[in-house]
Amino acid sequence: MMRHLTLLPACCLIVLVGTTTAADSEVMPARQSLSGVWRFQLDPENHGEDEQWYVGTLPEKFQLPGTTDENKFGRKTNEQLWRHLSRVYHYVGRAWYQRDVDIPESWQGKRIRLHLERTKVSRVWVDSQTFGTQEGLSAPQVYDLTKAIILTKKIDEEKARRAHLGSQAEAAAAEAIIAMVAKDHGITVRELRNRRRYSHLCAARYEAYHRLRQMDMTLKRIGLVMGGRDHATILYGLRQAGAA
Repeated sequence: MMRHLTLLPACCLIVLVGTTTAADSEVMPARQSLSGVWRFQLDPENHGEDEQWYVGTLPEKFQLPGTTDENKFGRKTNEQLWRHLSRVYHYVGRAWYQRDVDIPESWQGKRIRLHLERTKVSRVWVDSQTFGTQEGLSAPQVYDLTKAIILTKKIDEEKARRAHLGSQAEAAAAEAIIAMVAKDHGITVRELRNRRRYSHLCAARYEAYHRLRQMDMTLKRIGLVMGGRDHATILYGLRQAGAA
């Protein structure tokens, strides 16, 4: 099953481990390396948590293991230091890392842990569920993700959302408003509903939230028709539109 994993901040070596229960502790645990290309975004002003970046899709690409210098993120410099390593790209602040993780069916019923090595202070989300913060610098940081990884058959999320929309008239009116807002902003309905956080897409979404709210739709229903967003995300968007 596919899960949405978000990390704050960077880590160099990332391994997902599935182990059996204590009764079978002698069995070698299965391991899945998460090295490779991750989604990424710098957060110099610490807006990520308030804006719930862990719910959306980060826009940049980043190779892990790797540093911001190696991936060319930050301010390019020509500094030459004698007492410290010279940095080609200077950045100090938070950074977000994200990827989708495919959990094997064979891990059903196993304890699942995330190992982070050679990292700074970190925080982890799976989908929209947080698993706290760890600050250890001298030893690997280990997060137990078992509660979030429930291996069930994939359901048709779009069908589930529509089942909660209420009357067909309201659903049709909502779809008409969404299509109109998308057309006015020169984007597709799919772009309006996706998780990318480009400024022009966010502006269009905030307008759509406002117009749907004028139909007396609840925040929950607005979230459903707008791609499965939660109450807090819709409320934030309405505030940005000046309609909360």
